[in-house]
Amino acid sequence: MSVTLKDIARKVGYSVTTVSRALNAYDEVSESTKQLIKRVAQEMGYHPHVIAQSLQRRRPNTVGFIVPATERYLSDPYFLELLAGIGDGAASCDFDLLVSTC
Repeated sequence: MSVTLKDIARKVGYSVTTVSRALNAYDEVSESTKQLIKRVAQEMGYHPHVIAQSLQRRRPNTVGFIVPATERYLSDPYFLELLAGIGDGAASCDFDLLVSTC
């Protein structure tokens, strides 16, 4: 089971809100508290839940690409290279690429 903000908050004795703000580098949390919480989070193996973050921020960080459902595109090596490049570019900006056919 993955480590949650509640688990970290219990361990360090701070509220879930403070833990969240420390991990997201809010200015209102002291530097010593940020360092403590980040260290404990790392020790516990905490990884943020990307989907939950995108829902919270109301930004899915997903780029959609719609491809005509013809064999012409899907078997063209140039097109597949182009699609791979788009995927790499999206990933370098922390976006997911969603490919669909129509």
